[in-house]
Amino acid sequence: MAEVAMGTINQGVIVSGQGVLNARQLVVGSSARIDSIVESAQPGMDKTVADLRAQLDALLDVVRENRHCLPPEAESALVTVREEVDKPAPNKMVVASVLGGVSDVVKSFGSLAGAITAVRELVALVL
Repeated sequence: MAEVAMGTINQGVIVSGQGVLNARQLVVGSSARIDSIVESAQPGMDKTVADLRAQLDALLDVVRENRHCLPPEAESALVTVREEVDKPAPNKMVVASVLGGVSDVVKSFGSLAGAITAVRELVALVL
């Protein structure tokens, strides 16, 4: 492993030695940012499909507020997920797959990436 000289400019994250990095949200890069703190669903919590719908609605609101800096596919994909969750028997594979794609698209937006991770965790618990 290469050593980093003191005083060098770092535009990433360096963990050296026996260091460990634990983070609920971590963004790196010149355009990366965290807009808010996102709570994730924890196993054992009493969550329902209604909670999932509410979380998706909140996520859609944030995406719509930031649509000027996001690809249009992000919003349309989340609408697809929301419509699938509204079905009497939502297809978990469709929901998980589309959320995975959205996650890839918004990964430089810390709060959105974290929110999508939280929604994906909730999907795993309730669908």
